[in-house]
Amino acid sequence: MTMPMPSRHRNIFYSSRAWSEMRAYLQTLALQNHAVYISASDWMKDDHVFEDATHLNEQGAKVFSAKLAETLSQASYDKRAVGSLP
Repeated sequence: MTMPMPSRHRNIFYSSRAWSEMRAYLQTLALQNHAVYISASDWMKDDHVFEDATHLNEQGAKVFSAKLAETLSQASYDKRAVGSLP
C-alpha cells in the first residue's frame, strides 16, 4: 500500500522515476502473491489533515480509515488477481 502523504511529499518523492519503478515492483510482488496493492497516496489532498510531514491527524485518520474500509469492501477476488486497486 502506498500511504497518503502531504502534497510536498507526493511532489518530491511519489512523482520521481525511482518511486514509479518501486511502485511497479511492489505491484508485481502483490500480483505474484495474490495480494492487493492499494495506491492511497493521493486520497488525502488537503494538507491540513496531516499532523506532520508523514502522519495523519485525528480528522485525517478518520477520513482515511473510512475510505480504506470502503475500498476493501468493494474488493473482489477478480481485483485481487489483478494485484491493485484504484
